[in-house]
Amino acid sequence: MELQARFRPLMERLHNDPKVSELLNTTVGRYLTDHPFLALTALVFGGMAIIPVGLFLVYATIIFIAGVVCLTFFEVFLLATGGLTLLFVLGGIAVAALLVSCVLSVLYITISNLHNYYSNHRLPQKGNLMGRMGSKKSKIY
Repeated sequence: MELQARFRPLMERLHNDPKVSELLNTTVGRYLTDHPFLALTALVFGGMAIIPVGLFLVYATIIFIAGVVCLTFFEVFLLATGGLTLLFVLGGIAVAALLVSCVLSVLYITISNLHNYYSNHRLPQKGNLMGRMGSKKSKIY
């Protein structure tokens, strides 16, 4: 409850921001609002893909500069190799993002169900339990 109370003003401020409202009113924004698991997967994928894409852009820039100097054919080969490597890395990151999203969703559902179960589950009082047990006659077969 305390965590929810802390984040409520932040979420209200985010939803009242005109740029966020404009983004949420687009077709993609409405679709991601209706499909939170897909939004979580896209967020995890985006976060995990930043480093490989950045490294590839640095790699491509260095190779381009080297190609301008003298090695045009070698540049094409290296860029194709780097592009295929990036494709496989991003594919692996997409699978990892999907798995992380599944694990996070399962943890969220499990923890919220456990919280609801233990916060709503009330143990009977000791006097009532003893009174009920004493009133029943035990049968011996």
